[in-house]
Amino acid sequence: MSNLFRSRGAVTALGGPHARCYPEDAQKYFDYVLGFTNRSVIGDVLADCAPHRPVGVRIAASRQPEELPGTEERWKFIEPTLRKAPVIKIVPMIGSLGCPYTCSFASIRPFRTSR
Repeated sequence: MSNLFRSRGAVTALGGPHARCYPEDAQKYFDYVLGFTNRSVIGDVLADCAPHRPVGVRIAASRQPEELPGTEERWKFIEPTLRKAPVIKIVPMIGSLGCPYTCSFASIRPFRTSR
């Protein structure tokens, strides 16, 4: 999908476990490959918002966020999504921040950190 969108001029980004576990591979297909993110990282990506080809940029916060917004804070995003759902209504929950991948064997090459 990224290749299709990039061929049409879109700037693409990948985050999550695939970006953290396979960053070198992801850089071949995405303009931005995101490790841990925070507002600063997202702000940097949005401010730059440029194609990085043939190899994407790896960027990450120095660590995972210590806390995430709850359902009440995210309701302005959740409620419109629920209204669009035809039959099954599911409220997305964030159950875990997952493994922070800070041990030496889990990250082969560190991401460039943002502020």
